[in-house]
Amino acid sequence: MAAVRRVGPNRSKGQSRTVVNGGIWRGHGSSIALRHLSAARRSAPEDPGVLTNTAAALWATRRNDEAIAVMRQILSQAPSPEVEIEVLAMLRLGARPPATQEMTRLRNLIRCGHHGDGFTLRGMVSGRPKVDRSIAFQLADII
Repeated sequence: MAAVRRVGPNRSKGQSRTVVNGGIWRGHGSSIALRHLSAARRSAPEDPGVLTNTAAALWATRRNDEAIAVMRQILSQAPSPEVEIEVLAMLRLGARPPATQEMTRLRNLIRCGHHGDGFTLRGMVSGRPKVDRSIAFQLADII
């Protein structure tokens, strides 16, 4: 699954770059990514990759309630285990407190040998406090 993630400043213009589905968008990070993801959602409203990236970008722009709603939408569609594990890890980071049933499902997926790539999870904490980034990176390493 492709990710929405910041990859660092554009040295010549001092702008951040955000990777969205393999392409790089220059500008104000996740807010630019959200515009592109909005167009992608219009053409593929149920695509779990687009929805996962949208949830991460919403979280990165501090639209937490919207992000969590999109995460739960993805889970309601019975995604592949690889997508499900990524979204459950994102939800673990985002939902306060995390739902016991979802955390049990995340543990079961890991025990069964399923893995996520963790890129989207790492991307959603860009610009967040160090403690949030630390937790997200640890979760990404686990999945």
